[in-house]
Amino acid sequence: MKLRRFTYLGIVGTIFLLGTVPANAQGEEKLDQVSVIFTKDAVSKPEVAIAQIPQLSDIQRPHTSAKELLAQEQKQNEVTGIRLNPTANGLEVILETPTSDKLQTIVKNEGNNFIADIPNTQLRLTNGNSFRQEKPVSGITEIIVINQDANSIRVVVAGEASAPKVELFDDDKGLVFGVIPAITSTQQPQTPDTSNPSSETPATIPSTEADEPIELTVTGEREGEYNAQNAPSSTKIDAPLRDIPQAIQVVPEQVFKDRQVTRLDEFTDNVSGVQRVFGFGTTSGYNIRGFFAGYESLRNGFRDQGNQRDIANIQQVEVLKGPSSVLYGGGSSASLSGIVNTVTKKPLDSPLYQANFTAGSFNFYRSSIDATGPLLSDYRSALYRLNVSVQGV
Repeated sequence: MKLRRFTYLGIVGTIFLLGTVPANAQGEEKLDQVSVIFTKDAVSKPEVAIAQIPQLSDIQRPHTSAKELLAQEQKQNEVTGIRLNPTANGLEVILETPTSDKLQTIVKNEGNNFIADIPNTQLRLTNGNSFRQEKPVSGITEIIVINQDANSIRVVVAGEASAPKVELFDDDKGLVFGVIPAITSTQQPQTPDTSNPSSETPATIPSTEADEPIELTVTGEREGEYNAQNAPSSTKIDAPLRDIPQAIQVVPEQVFKDRQVTRLDEFTDNVSGVQRVFGFGTTSGYNIRGFFAGYESLRNGFRDQGNQRDIANIQQVEVLKGPSSVLYGGGSSASLSGIVNTVTKKPLDSPLYQANFTAGSFNFYRSSIDATGPLLSDYRSALYRLNVSVQGV
């Protein structure tokens, strides 16, 4: 009676069987553990227990191993064809492959070139393992597709003015590069010539270095008889007026001719801040910047006791404004105003002869002669200039 009770208590447990599946030829697949649970009837009836033990052949084994899955993932993609398809804005570069969704691209711009590297892919074309097309459309100089190495390919789209705009997308045809060249609005895209694409591998990839900018500096000076460049008689140096930090204004001879003036002091109508003051006889003074400059002036940079009235031999008139004029011979009256310097005509080494006659109302008449040149035709070391004027009313 006790023995039966002991046997009855022992059948309520769970029995675990550990089994293994024989390894295959490579020793790759193994079954870790099989768990078998027997019912209460299996203890009293051995045939029931045996029937409940699963057969190893009934256990489902995995279809592929981890190594086979890794090998499938690392299998190279193949591009079997390349086509160029024109569009309204440019063209499409189509890499024909059944695994376009698995292609991963690494893109960059270098200079005028768009470059795309596609790893784990190789070209398998019928006419070679490279593709090259020159000037397929306006704005694109060249399209190149080559095997960069044994595991990747490179796509290069070279633009004329700058790098083109490229969009990538995949469809049933394969991996598509939508190329939009950087062209002006006056240019129209051209239909690419895809009849005979070159299959030769280019010797070198187009240069991607941007052209260095050229710095062009243009300098010039205004030309004209009204434009005086310097005033050496007043400043004592032969320097352009733009480089002298003083207020200097010059009235050239052409202004006197165009205005038909007869008195020297009429230059004040062409100089700002200067008014003439009539004196006795032929003497005239000037107010410069609101201060009286006196009746003294300069002649070719030297003190002139009396002001000249006629303009027959005057080349230009220079006016120095401000207190700095005292540095060039101005008197005490010029300490706040300025000074006027007249420059006479110089002899020329080429012969020049002029004669003028003017008549006007109230019995006005005036005649002048200007003659200059070398004294001896064979030697130009001695020059002369003769200026004569006669005026009457």
